[in-house]
Amino acid sequence: MLRLAAVSRRFGGLKVLQDVTLAIPRGGIFGLIGPNGAGKTTVFNLITGLLAPSGGTIEFDGLPLTGLAPHHITRRGIARTFQNIRLFREMSLLDNVVVGLHARLGYGSFDVLAGTARLRRAERQARERAHELLSWVRLDHKLGERADNLSYGEQRRLELARA
Repeated sequence: MLRLAAVSRRFGGLKVLQDVTLAIPRGGIFGLIGPNGAGKTTVFNLITGLLAPSGGTIEFDGLPLTGLAPHHITRRGIARTFQNIRLFREMSLLDNVVVGLHARLGYGSFDVLAGTARLRRAERQARERAHELLSWVRLDHKLGERADNLSYGEQRRLELARA
């Protein structure tokens, strides 16, 4: 469960969010809608650690996220996409998703340098998971194609799989 409790954010003297409270169950898909300037992007930036809240708490599965660096939050299972598409356009769909999984693979520099069994196992698991994610966004039939060959809508779906 992702839980925000009385989260606020100030930029100088300007209060852009005040006492935002919400709970999203694991696996839930929710939208955050509102007019320009309502604070939607700020909420995502707070959840993913790009900004720190001025007040309140953010938790995921009962563990605090407040104050964690973005890469630590990603390792806990929270990722995002951005308004502007950010893909590796010359890479295949499969490789784009595998790159997104690298933050969660659980191997270190030594494994890469030494080519350990742990590295090979993690890479194999990443490719299997990438196949599942591409299937989830209904792009598994194009997994070997380059990302720049996709339509805008397909590129957005690829970003979701990579996140």
